[in-house]
Amino acid sequence: MLASRRKLLFLDEPSVGLDPHRVRMLARLIREQVKALGISAIVVTHDVALAAGVGDRLFLLSLADRKLDEMFVGRWPGALEDPGHSAETRGKWIVELEAALVDHLEDHGDTPPPQGTPLPGRALAKVVRLVDPLVAPFRVAMASLVRAPGQLVRHPGDFFVVARRVLAQTLLRPLVFYAIVSTLIGYTVLFVISKVGGAGIRPDALLKQIGGSYVVALAPALSALLFVAASGSATNAWLGSMGLTKQTLALDALGVDRRAYLWAPAWFAAAICYLAVACLFALGMLLGGLLVCRAHGVPDAWNLLTADIFDPRPERLRYVYRAAFLVWMYGWGIASDVIAKGGSPKPEADSVTKGMTASVVACTLWVVGWELVSVLVVFEL
Repeated sequence: MLASRRKLLFLDEPSVGLDPHRVRMLARLIREQVKALGISAIVVTHDVALAAGVGDRLFLLSLADRKLDEMFVGRWPGALEDPGHSAETRGKWIVELEAALVDHLEDHGDTPPPQGTPLPGRALAKVVRLVDPLVAPFRVAMASLVRAPGQLVRHPGDFFVVARRVLAQTLLRPLVFYAIVSTLIGYTVLFVISKVGGAGIRPDALLKQIGGSYVVALAPALSALLFVAASGSATNAWLGSMGLTKQTLALDALGVDRRAYLWAPAWFAAAICYLAVACLFALGMLLGGLLVCRAHGVPDAWNLLTADIFDPRPERLRYVYRAAFLVWMYGWGIASDVIAKGGSPKPEADSVTKGMTASVVACTLWVVGWELVSVLVVFEL
């Protein structure tokens, strides 16, 4: 870790198995390295001597409220293994620290974890458990909208670190996959139509009639389904692994709001990446259709295919509005569900897989539902 020149070190129980003499040696070593490299270190330990020897500030994970409480505020003299502390001072503070910990354990050692406000009955608790998965994505969206501006202003570096991670796994890594699949789909759709079109109609005439309407009709749904299965699952698994390895719990223990630090940038990045994927998918379908049109000798094929998107005839304008609306709804809806299910508690490894599967199912239903509703509205059925 030191060789990688990190600015912040997390040390979890580094003194396990060491005798008292080597615990003091370890404390001095940590202090020397922190000062020499100009970095910070967070040391988690049950060893009173190590904590007293290495800590500029001491925090106790309270059994009363499960939060970090600072100890000896305004009184703590600093790391006792730093030069300038006498043996008497060191002994006095170690005894006082140990006494404070013993008193806390005697007072709160048998206190059960806080459970929140109890529900009035089992029936209501069951309803809450059933409804929560449906409400959670909307809760994530609201929390992200509220917290994102503040996080972006106060901690832009943290915001973009998380956003870049989501950008890489939802857009950059599967970029070639989306390009290939969309081109093949665009080619296949127009190729099949040209072969099984109306009897007696020449393929080139049929392709001129269809134009780029197939892209407007199919690109939103197909891009959304592929995005949630590939990119959404990647982000879901990443967030789930953080919950499984207790990294999100560590954020809570440090007083970091996971909704601002993690959810908000991930939510915005995932939604924006889907909008980019939808545009890429439409472009790929156009390129696939262009190959078919050229194979049949359709003149000015590119302008023909793109006219339904950029300059549609009046009777087809509502289809473009429908497509734009669906892409917008799919982006924010998928992002909300992926973050909600990926960021939910993960008590075991199987929970990560369940979260990914549940998100694919929920987002597929979200897409199918909007497709059906929008068709009924646009065609006035």
